Amino acid sequence: MSTRLLTVALVTVAMAAFIAGCGDGVVAPADTGTSSAPPIAPTVVMAAVTPDGILVSWEPSSDPSLRGYNVYRLDRSQNVIARLTDTPLASNTYLDRDARWGVSYEYRVTAVNVKDVESAPASVIVTRTLGSNKKEPGRVAP
Repeated sequence: MSTRLLTVALVTVAMAAFIAGCGDGVVAPADTGTSSAPPIAPTVVMAAVTPDGILVSWEPSSDPSLRGYNVYRLDRSQNVIARLTDTPLASNTYLDRDARWGVSYEYRVTAVNVKDVESAPASVIVTRTLGSNKKEPGRVAP
């Protein structure tokens, strides 16, 4: 192999490593909304049954192009999914006041970037049962 060909091959490998962000500690610049790549998904979705509904919360996305979050609810008894948010939420919590008693739901949360591209969903499953809070339906709490 000639010296010139070897030099071209090494430069090509170095450029590929630089572009991938893995060469000699060089990190590729963060996506600030200029691409159509999906944002980093939220993590650790949790749900808590409260007297007012089901409170869904999650660890926020660290994506620099983040616009907000969409929350979806899957009614597991009917296998129907519905988006609960009209526009992406700025906060990392959502209170579902329409959750029915005794129904098992799966909540899915997606991150949305400034180009309205959604991440993969993160999810949690919860059932709103009578023993899970202090106020029963149709009764006023003391």
